[in-house]
Amino acid sequence: MINCLFCDVHHCEWWGVDRWAESCPAHPDYDEEEDEEERANRLEWETPHVRINQVIENVIDKVEPDTVFTHFWGDVNCDHQNVYKSTLVAVRPVMGQVVKELYCYRVPSSTEWTPNKADTMFMPNYFVDIEQYAEQKYKAFACYSTELRDYPHPRSVQYLRETDKVVGLRVGLLAAEEFVLLRKLD
Repeated sequence: MINCLFCDVHHCEWWGVDRWAESCPAHPDYDEEEDEEERANRLEWETPHVRINQVIENVIDKVEPDTVFTHFWGDVNCDHQNVYKSTLVAVRPVMGQVVKELYCYRVPSSTEWTPNKADTMFMPNYFVDIEQYAEQKYKAFACYSTELRDYPHPRSVQYLRETDKVVGLRVGLLAAEEFVLLRKLD
């Protein structure tokens, strides 16, 4: 199959050939005058959906997980939304699918910054007691220096502590993580 680097158009009837066309007639924005550096910078932000699907599908095939956690569909970050969509493709409920449980998680400074609309509000329906792992979580998060911010930013350790406590208290625990359960097969 030959795919355009700039869109999701498939230019062959079958999957399997790992080749990407430099342009396609279906993509009118292609600029033959664009230099390689400009193209590389633009493509860094325009990965075709099918490529993300393939990466996730390859991991599912190799690891064979029975449970998958993915981004929430309503996150403010478009890349999170794209990973969510590609995850749905990779774990679709077909015969032989190894993934039996599928969850969305909350991402600090992305999930809560989405406008409060019915179709994008994070409404958790599954909670996990993390009291015995909480300190380990906060130490691990503190190592994520490129994303760590000072309180009261949502990507601060103190904010995570407070959020985990609030989530836990809502369900009768001292600390909890919240998820949206999308599918569970027994």
